[in-house]
Amino acid sequence: MEILKEFDVVVVSGGMCDQGTITRYLSIVENKPRNTLLLTGYQAAGSKGRQLLESETEDVACTIEDLSSYYSGHADQAILLDYLFELSGRKEQDNSCHVFINHGESESKNVLREAIQHRAAEKRPNDRIVSEVSIGLKKWFDLSNSTYIDNSPVLTEPTVNDLTRELLELKSMLATQSRGMIAIRELLEHLTKEEA
Repeated sequence: MEILKEFDVVVVSGGMCDQGTITRYLSIVENKPRNTLLLTGYQAAGSKGRQLLESETEDVACTIEDLSSYYSGHADQAILLDYLFELSGRKEQDNSCHVFINHGESESKNVLREAIQHRAAEKRPNDRIVSEVSIGLKKWFDLSNSTYIDNSPVLTEPTVNDLTRELLELKSMLATQSRGMIAIRELLEHLTKEEA
């Protein structure tokens, strides 16, 4: 990475500042008062991005601005509710559903569950019927009998090692397909560079 010039603007994908290209730039940008870090996406509790926003990270001299309300890709609650309950254009068998909320912070998931339950209780004409709303427990759910499977493996986010292992398995499966090999080789090289 080249040394940043006096008036550079760097646009990188960063998610919550924990992984990816942003981590390479943070160590340079965050320690200089003349720099400004613009965060355009949601920053979850415990993430580097949230720590930066809440000034919990020591030795940060740059200005940090939160622009997530302008640029975040997350829909607001009203849009999510309308999407969930709207039936026009859907087949009749899609009329009833069990909703699983898997992504988000605990408090936000509970608030969304309550909002869904409240809207379902209103029984508006032409709304989908929501039979149940569950907060995901990172376990497998048996749809046929509506129960969590106790001995299911705990689901976690894949790590770089998991992805690399999967890519290596895929590489061996596609050994005879040259186009597949080229794509996998490029991806493995990219992952190796990311770790370096």
